[in-house]
Amino acid sequence: MEKKYKISELKDYTYITFFGDIDDTVCPKYRKEISDLINQNSNKDVVFDFKEVTFIDSSGIGLILGRYNQLKD
Repeated sequence: MEKKYKISELKDYTYITFFGDIDDTVCPKYRKEISDLINQNSNKDVVFDFKEVTFIDSSGIGLILGRYNQLKD
């Protein structure tokens, strides 16, 4: 499975740009990788960029809401 997101680190921000579909086939892998990234960079704000996303299903929305809750804590 090919990774369909790109991470860009700037001074105070981490940008995560998604491409293509965010669905149940990619969410388990994305969830772990992005959670680990957030834990490693807990002092940075995270910006999610969905401009290049063509489809997102309920598991994709759950992925984003879960990372939002992780960042909120």
